[in-house]
Amino acid sequence: MRAAVFRASKKKLVRALPKPTGASHLVASVMRGETFGDIYYFNALRGLIQAANQLICFAEPFHSDLSGDEFRRSRIMLTDFGRKVVAGNADTVVFNGIDRRIGGVHLQGSDCPWRWSEAERKVVRRAL
Repeated sequence: MRAAVFRASKKKLVRALPKPTGASHLVASVMRGETFGDIYYFNALRGLIQAANQLICFAEPFHSDLSGDEFRRSRIMLTDFGRKVVAGNADTVVFNGIDRRIGGVHLQGSDCPWRWSEAERKVVRRAL
């Protein structure tokens, strides 16, 4: 679901640039009309921050626990790599790999050919 959170929030992140966005503000704006709780979205943000090739990062030094309230109050921003992903010039799976199941399909590794198609609203095989 990290990918879904990133897709849902990327327009908001891009609009917020170059100024950093509050993590809680971003989560609240993405949650409107959703059925998942804030803990779910904060976990997804943690995954984007902790990825080998970060898609988002902290806008100022962060020296606290990612599971605490300080994280919720932190300010985050899109990384250069995140901008490339948003623009369609980089593939986060190729750079960070994947290991999750979507609709009975086990997506695994960095050369996984399966991607979510926003247009088709399903997992599709992409040409490698």
